[in-house]
Amino acid sequence: MRNYTSNMRVLFKTFVFFAALTLFVLMFQAPVISQNQQLDDSKIALAIDRALIFNKSIDANMIDVKCQDGIVTLTGIVNNILAKERALSISEATKGVRSVVNNITVKPVIMEDSEIKENVEQALFNDPATDSWEISVVVDDGVVTLTGTVESWAEKKLAEDIAKTVKGIMQIQNNLSVEYKAERNDFEIRQDIVNQLEASVWIDEALIEVFVKDGIVKLTGTVGSAAEKRRATGRAWVSGVESVDNSDLKVEWWARDKMRRSDKYQTRTDEEIKKAVEDALLHDPRVFAFAPEVTVNNGVVSLTGNVESLRAKKAARQDALNTIGVVYVKNYLKVRPQKLYSDQQIKEKVEQAIHVDPMLDRLELTITTVNGKVHLNGRVHSEYEKSHAEDIASRQLGVIEVENNLKVDEEWEPKSDTAIKEDVKNELFWSPFINSDSIEVKVEDGNVVLQGTVNTRYQAQVAVENAYEGGAKSVLNSLNIKYNYGFPENQESTNWFYREDWYPY
Repeated sequence: MRNYTSNMRVLFKTFVFFAALTLFVLMFQAPVISQNQQLDDSKIALAIDRALIFNKSIDANMIDVKCQDGIVTLTGIVNNILAKERALSISEATKGVRSVVNNITVKPVIMEDSEIKENVEQALFNDPATDSWEISVVVDDGVVTLTGTVESWAEKKLAEDIAKTVKGIMQIQNNLSVEYKAERNDFEIRQDIVNQLEASVWIDEALIEVFVKDGIVKLTGTVGSAAEKRRATGRAWVSGVESVDNSDLKVEWWARDKMRRSDKYQTRTDEEIKKAVEDALLHDPRVFAFAPEVTVNNGVVSLTGNVESLRAKKAARQDALNTIGVVYVKNYLKVRPQKLYSDQQIKEKVEQAIHVDPMLDRLELTITTVNGKVHLNGRVHSEYEKSHAEDIASRQLGVIEVENNLKVDEEWEPKSDTAIKEDVKNELFWSPFINSDSIEVKVEDGNVVLQGTVNTRYQAQVAVENAYEGGAKSVLNSLNIKYNYGFPENQESTNWFYREDWYPY
């Protein structure tokens, strides 16, 4: 009897242990949710909070996240407009988010309106893409208003983005008007938009309908994320468009699975790829004026010709990489500034641009310039800041090349392999860009191995970044790329990852 009772106690304790272990795993593992089911609002908010905390370029302590029916509301305080925009982008790139209400208040460093005005005008003048545009800048209590005329929505958006790289700004009112060089009929506009949506590696247009009447565009249907909705809306602003209505373009997280289909990734002919890349360059105000020569051989794109700035060269490469069917890009573009500047002048331009940038102004960075090549040295808080610093330097007139030697102050926080695995799986689940079910996660001594299949190299890059966000010490990317866009012929995808190329949000 005693042995029976003892055995029963052992069995009971074993049962309790495994019941508790099961409950623990269920509490912290990525949710298993059926198609069409709404994700839990509290879990969406928690996923965004985690992402904001991981991003060292934002002070997440002062930001509150609430979610109701998939509508996220951000409140709180940040010290610059770029941080507010970054919080918006991160929130939109979370599975289950339908839209984001960004009520974050910007309380920047106090500066005189006249100084802000001068810095914005200087930033627009020093950027080769906007230096000749006639843009009027007015500043009132930190609120910047841009007026004038540009030739496309992309130019209007670019001017605003450049203005945001100046500290002290609380808000930007973009009142630039768009005057197109030529009139286009609704059929031409619609076809252009459809082509833009089909060509993008970031948009699956399967469930998107495009209607155009008198230059007014209406997008209806379904996309898989708020980030994808923003991209689709931006692509719809082609020449001739008066306005874009995306109110009937719904965001449903489950739509990504429905929208994945083979014809999106079918092999394109070299002629089709060439046309798509040329169209992409034509829509980019940083590049189109230089008309780079595009040749394609078995999906490998070669870009040749001259551009005025390093930013234009980088933009042309990224435009090509973002095009469906492109296997690899050989960027032979030469940077030929219209005006030659001394190394000292270039150094001063880059130093000034970094000094007035709200993300970088407090960092101790060292800039040296030799024969037009800028060397960046120092320490930053995140990969985003490192990439942003290189972008700021690349924008300046006279810069031919940038060597980015910035070190990121990211210390790995030790935790168990089990905890890392669950956190990585959780991060993968909340990404709207990939199907987490197709990725297997293995962890040993903090080192993460990703195995499985994704559609494109961009999804592989997202998966690797998710692994770092989950606490990985290092990541071995052994993912199989189903549609091998972005890799040279015969190049294996294993261990291939360049952070500076991607940033999906």
